[in-house]
Amino acid sequence: MELSKYKVIKVPNINHSLSGAELASWLIDSASPQELEELVFMLNQAKKRSSNTKTIFQIAAAALIK
Repeated sequence: MELSKYKVIKVPNINHSLSGAELASWLIDSASPQELEELVFMLNQAKKRSSNTKTIFQIAAAALIK
């Protein structure tokens, strides 16, 4: 749900960008259930602190690309 807010997520230092839907499907296919649970936890913590969640997605995308 949170990824649908972003049309484009730029990956820092790589000059690559992904759509939110593309990143979501990629995360679901490649991450374990425990990793997805940790990602959801981090997103919830960021939202509680009114932080930008886009940076979390940028880090996840960079990790998947490398």
